[in-house]
Amino acid sequence: MDDKYTKLFDSGKWMIRTSDNGKSYQGFPWQPIGEWTIAPDWNDQPECGGGLHGQNNTAFGFCYIAGQRLELCETKDTPIAIDGNKVKCHEAKIIAVDEDIPIEFLEAIGLKFKGRPSLNPLTSVGGNLYVHAKANLPALTSVGGDLHVDAKADLPALTSVGEDLYVHAKADLPSLTSVGGVKGRYVHGKFVKEELIK
Repeated sequence: MDDKYTKLFDSGKWMIRTSDNGKSYQGFPWQPIGEWTIAPDWNDQPECGGGLHGQNNTAFGFCYIAGQRLELCETKDTPIAIDGNKVKCHEAKIIAVDEDIPIEFLEAIGLKFKGRPSLNPLTSVGGNLYVHAKANLPALTSVGGDLHVDAKADLPALTSVGEDLYVHAKADLPSLTSVGGVKGRYVHGKFVKEELIK
């Protein structure tokens, strides 16, 4: 890792996030790569909402797939931890995407890859995974925590989910053999337990 990234990593003023080419949850548009984005609803409370969200080495495990692009963001100030599994900040800028992100940042939040970093070679998520945008994760084999599927997801190699599995949308899970907790899907807004979801 070159010096500029080492300094950023050590400063703690960074986070990893995903987007749909710069659009985050609920379509919020970020500025182009290298330009600062400001949260219009900022508050400094350690709770969801009121900021720009991601994960860093102080709080991770809430892996949220908002699109197919991984992003490394520099933050103006040290991000505020929320529930020990995500962070938020007032201002941030995207400084690297996908394979340009030094692997040390991704490994620090529990992500493992087969080859260069992007979502396609993602093999393991140590905590929870939330799929809220159409996702193709062909190499993903395990999720250590909960898996929530809220959008069409192709997960052909996924064999195990450590905790609960919630399916709200069409999901391709042909290799799934183990779920540590509750398995089920939402049908017309009501949760229905299932023995095995295929």
